[in-house]
Amino acid sequence: MWCYTCEPPSEHTNLSSFVIFPEPGNSPTYKAAMEYVKSHASSVTPQFHTDIIPGKTYTDSKTGTSLTVPGSSASSDAGRDPYADIITLAKDIGASGIDLDYEEFWHADYFATGKGPWDLTQTAYKYAAIAKDLEDNIKAIYPTCKLSTASSAVGAWDGKWWGGNMKGIWLKVHKMAPDLLNFMSTGANAGGINVMTYDLSSNEQFHECPEPGKCPLDVQVNYYMNTYKTASIPANVGYEVGTPAYPDPKHDPTHQLPLTPDMLSKIISNTQSQHKGGFFWEIYKPGAGQAPPTAVAQAICNKIIPGNARCAGAFPSIGKTKPMPSVRRH
Repeated sequence: MWCYTCEPPSEHTNLSSFVIFPEPGNSPTYKAAMEYVKSHASSVTPQFHTDIIPGKTYTDSKTGTSLTVPGSSASSDAGRDPYADIITLAKDIGASGIDLDYEEFWHADYFATGKGPWDLTQTAYKYAAIAKDLEDNIKAIYPTCKLSTASSAVGAWDGKWWGGNMKGIWLKVHKMAPDLLNFMSTGANAGGINVMTYDLSSNEQFHECPEPGKCPLDVQVNYYMNTYKTASIPANVGYEVGTPAYPDPKHDPTHQLPLTPDMLSKIISNTQSQHKGGFFWEIYKPGAGQAPPTAVAQAICNKIIPGNARCAGAFPSIGKTKPMPSVRRH
């Protein structure tokens, strides 16, 4: 069983979800994590924002606008550190690990510096502080707990940032404090750095391919995974079962890049062979012509641990059992 630190709210979740990752300023371990980041920081001075509290009023210093931060203030009201609490929860329910699914695009956009190209160092600092807080609480509360992270496809891509999906965040963290990512990728607590090489688009008009002409799914996956390999960040290849969530299947179906059986075969052969692990997103999601979940699981398993009996496992038919919620499998 795997426990999760967060996912943005959807129709299946409530406002206590971490649409805004809190920075619990009263927490001793988060305070220590901030000091850790400051001691490892580059020439860019870290700026933390412990005053942005879910469920509380925040006044934007840039515009003077006041608003209620999305989310619940329950953790703050109780003086709790939610990152310590998720470790306690994982221990109490016997979860093997937790996943840091950090997708605060708003933070990367709002706290970017420069006039273009922009720098996302402040978001790298925040991610590093959260990761450090989780690591320290794992060691103190639940030493056998594994920690994984879902990382952006462009997370290890070096170079100037003109807009994109958390570009270079994991590369910046790795350069600044490699021990943080090593905790997730090597040793007893390694849950894996799982690259979200899916929900990709072939729309060249809006520059959604990594380079002109490099648009097929298998080519993009290989390109992005190679940035992690080049940066010496051990990472796992991501696969998406069923119809991709992006681009919108209703508004832009022609630029979708689904995981077809042919694409699965190419990725397994050309990219998975260069990496020690893989993971896939969703199980029981419709997708005509896409590789089914059992085929995806068996292909990854047979490439990583060939000949192992577990690679013959199969997911039950959706018609014979009640479908499970969509989960990431590591």
